[in-house]
Amino acid sequence: MIRFIKMELRHAMKSKIVVKFIIVATVLFSMILLMNFAAVNSTHSDFQTQVKFAKENGEDINVELKKEYKVTEQSSNSTHIENPLSFYKELLDKSIFASSNEYRLTQIFESSIVLFPIVFGVLGIFNATYDYRFKTIKLKAVNVNRKTLATGKRLTSWLISIVILVVSISLAWLVGWAINSYLQQLHTFNTTVSLPLRDMGLKVAWTVFLAIFYCELGYTIGYITKNSSISIIAIFIVSYIMPMLNFNLGYFDINKAILAISAQVFDYYGVIQNEFIIHPFSFYSIATLVFYALLMVIVNKTIASNRSNFE
Repeated sequence: MIRFIKMELRHAMKSKIVVKFIIVATVLFSMILLMNFAAVNSTHSDFQTQVKFAKENGEDINVELKKEYKVTEQSSNSTHIENPLSFYKELLDKSIFASSNEYRLTQIFESSIVLFPIVFGVLGIFNATYDYRFKTIKLKAVNVNRKTLATGKRLTSWLISIVILVVSISLAWLVGWAINSYLQQLHTFNTTVSLPLRDMGLKVAWTVFLAIFYCELGYTIGYITKNSSISIIAIFIVSYIMPMLNFNLGYFDINKAILAISAQVFDYYGVIQNEFIIHPFSFYSIATLVFYALLMVIVNKTIASNRSNFE
């Protein structure tokens, strides 16, 4: 088993699969950070508009900023904000804090709910379908039995996922640091906010779990179909199209389960938002993920036991 995993890892390195996914992940993480920096400028502009409006109406800026704001939904498409000056000041503080060095790592972790199906789901699909696509499954089957082959490829996918995650996050953090250092305008905004942050260890553990989970999900879909194109379409439908259409699977909704748990782990001060922040946490979410994790293990083992490597 160990020998086979080492062989798969060497193949992944030589074929530059890992490098390609690191580049993709780094670019996507960096785009999220750039969106954060853009949000600072946009929110600052909105805040300055409110300051100008308050001055024109003879209002005391310092007094207005100390007042609490209230947001009321008037309809599905409109809201009413009482004391918008205070509201936009809080938004500005959050935007600047989300773009800080202190929050950058958390912001990258938070993007997992959006980006991981693209990166690690597709990685799992690629690893599951590669040997069928390039007809190398028969060559590998000569050296190892089908159960070892299937288990080894899954474990290899997990290890590669962790490597890609660590390296791409490190590179994206450096990109964010460089942008923060270059954009001196961020340092001229007047804010002294220091927002509470949840436990970093839990964030790291949950992010690693999500990377492996999506990789396993992609691998399972790819292992079933043996076709990368069909599998990629399937994971996009499950991860993006179904939530967009508000397709509700109840207790079996994997996307809502992930969002619900993520809402308890991450802070969401930046551009990535989670609607489940305002909903109470349910242990059904954990049960849902455990159910799917066990289901994927059972499906993969069943296929490995019954499918011939020479198909």
